[in-house]
Amino acid sequence: MNQNQPEFTIRRINLFANSEDRDNDLESNTQYSGGRLQIPLDNLNISCSDNQYIKLTLQSLTVPNTFDNHLSFDQRSYLYLGEDTVPKSTDGATPSAVFSHSYLTMPEYKDFTSLMIDTTQMVATQWQVAFPPSVWTLAYTDLRGYGEATPSIVSGSFPGAAGNPPLGYSNLGEFRQNGTSCLLGTFTLTQTAPQFYGAAGSGVTAPSFNNTALNTSFALTSAQGSDIYLLLGGRKSKLSSAELSSNASYEANAILGSTATDTSKQLLNMAVTVTSLGGVLYKITVKVSTVLRMQLQVNNLLFLRTNLTSSSYATDNYNQRLGVQKSSEVSSSNIWGCFPLNSGVIYYENSGGAQWVQSIAQRSIPSIELFLTNKDGMTPSIDNPSSTTPQDFNLSFQIAFSVEIVERAKVVSNIPHRDLEHQPPPRFSMPWNVQNFGNASRINSAFTKVANL
Repeated sequence: MNQNQPEFTIRRINLFANSEDRDNDLESNTQYSGGRLQIPLDNLNISCSDNQYIKLTLQSLTVPNTFDNHLSFDQRSYLYLGEDTVPKSTDGATPSAVFSHSYLTMPEYKDFTSLMIDTTQMVATQWQVAFPPSVWTLAYTDLRGYGEATPSIVSGSFPGAAGNPPLGYSNLGEFRQNGTSCLLGTFTLTQTAPQFYGAAGSGVTAPSFNNTALNTSFALTSAQGSDIYLLLGGRKSKLSSAELSSNASYEANAILGSTATDTSKQLLNMAVTVTSLGGVLYKITVKVSTVLRMQLQVNNLLFLRTNLTSSSYATDNYNQRLGVQKSSEVSSSNIWGCFPLNSGVIYYENSGGAQWVQSIAQRSIPSIELFLTNKDGMTPSIDNPSSTTPQDFNLSFQIAFSVEIVERAKVVSNIPHRDLEHQPPPRFSMPWNVQNFGNASRINSAFTKVANL
């Protein structure tokens, strides 16, 4: 902005809003969603004329921190077991692949040992879908570390504290990127009755797992839009389908490694060992371990957004969750501000600066919609694994912001007859000896007309 073209506010109002709606909570069968609020502003007549614009300045924001910030919208993981790896009770049965999904269930993780236990249980739950409980017994044989709460295990056994020392970050491999497997947990499936594998009538009684072929493969992955891979220290899915729903939406080449033991492209490493118990009975031992470093929190920022066309810009991976998410592409954004999720109450107060200011690219504001999102543009929610649609009950925010009509000063000359080439502005009495260094004599130079304020 040129120093001779100042701006001044011709109208200013303060707006205080509370997204909590107790009446709707009380009167309706469906609880009110407090993560979003739409305010009609028609009666406030917020509009601007030529040479004016609307400016919004955030003054304060208070949000109770009830968000699940360890996972994003989709916390499901998917396990694929090829048709030749799934047991059948009769040799003549036609094999079929299994594609199951499961959730991480703990609402938050404050230590990696809790995450270790939950992750191993999650994988074991998915394997049980393919291995009928009637002929297999499940046991957790090596769940290392101390969690804040002992998990509830329906079947099998859980080793006591003795022999399970706590693991620190160095043991767990949070910072290990050298390919060394970091043990999360181990479970075993022990066969109690003969089972058959492979094509119908093959007579094969010993399971064989091989990731180089789809029929004998085993792979753990997640939907394209999920961030669960960050939490577990794995790799993000490259599937063309955003949401996995069936075997048809699973692409083997996107996840499976080039060799039977290469699981580096999976969400987690799963090392499977088959041990003969004598005759046609076998024990399957599954070790679950990380691929890359893990983290306990995935969403560390809360974003306040509006429905207005503003002067904000962001990289594309802040504006969308699915599709192309380039961190190098910049486009218009509806983000107004972002705040750290590092306390029980998220609180911001303007200290007099212009940190969260928006210049609105429209003549009037008939209404404004305010809503909270995570880094992917999704409404933060309290995860509910039993529901396909996460709920955002008990979310609310209180906000104070100012709306200003700002006008730009017009540039005029105080003394028209002195508005000549090489003449000093009115505030000087002596001739000018300074060269303009190539600048235009009337634009952005020492001879620019002075604003008449």
